[in-house]
Amino acid sequence: MSAYGLGMATDPLATLAALPNVAEASEQARSAVDALLWNRGARSMSNELARESTLAGAWCSAAFEGAEVLLPQLRTGSVDDSPMSRVAARTLAMYIEIPKVSGLIGTAPMQVLARLHATVVGIDEDTDLQSAGAGRPRLAEPVDPLKLGTAVAAPEIPQRLAGLMDLLTTPTQAPAIVVAGIGHAEVAAMQPFERGSGIVARSLTRCILRDRGLDPDGWTIPEAAMRMMGRTKYVNALRGYNSGTSEGVSEWLVQHAKLVQVGAQEAEKWVASQQS
Repeated sequence: MSAYGLGMATDPLATLAALPNVAEASEQARSAVDALLWNRGARSMSNELARESTLAGAWCSAAFEGAEVLLPQLRTGSVDDSPMSRVAARTLAMYIEIPKVSGLIGTAPMQVLARLHATVVGIDEDTDLQSAGAGRPRLAEPVDPLKLGTAVAAPEIPQRLAGLMDLLTTPTQAPAIVVAGIGHAEVAAMQPFERGSGIVARSLTRCILRDRGLDPDGWTIPEAAMRMMGRTKYVNALRGYNSGTSEGVSEWLVQHAKLVQVGAQEAEKWVASQQS
């Protein structure tokens, strides 16, 4: 049983979407993304915006793990060979993979997790993922850079992952933002891998929004909103989600929707800066 504890609900994600304030927050986020998609400036520089979003998203996500590097260095690939720089570079490499794999998140989500996880831990693209253990549940305690303290005991991970896979592959009436919020929170909270779970989790917001057509070209920058939110508020929201209470899950989904909303607005600001 996963953190949200919905048992045999016919459409558990729709049940979550009906929690207090979730529908309103999701609609506000969808409206912000729609405004970005209809922005003429954004549409005229689609490729440039997608590249900037990928770069900024990876930079912010790596920084959350403590891998702080200068954005211009990451942009030009001129980071040094320190452990932090390697994490940042691999995070960017993983974000570049997102457009290639996001179309599988609704049909073969474990394949997506394996590919993303392999990239962020530095397994070569030509390596057999299964033999390399990519995407394979950990057998011991994880590295927990955010000190979430929510990691699932290793023997319970396969069942929890299976539950998430069922959710992601089963049709639902829930908005894409809710589906993305659950995918993000589940992986972040359970920490299924020895290392890199948080980076993979944050990328799932992008994967699911792309796959479900809300942000098909990857323009939004929800990670920038996470950086603005700060680690403490982000961690507390995930802990609330993992508590399994309706209040905790609702608060996470509302916060996640705000991340998407602000991420769309940040992308619009970048477009405006390029036009000025």
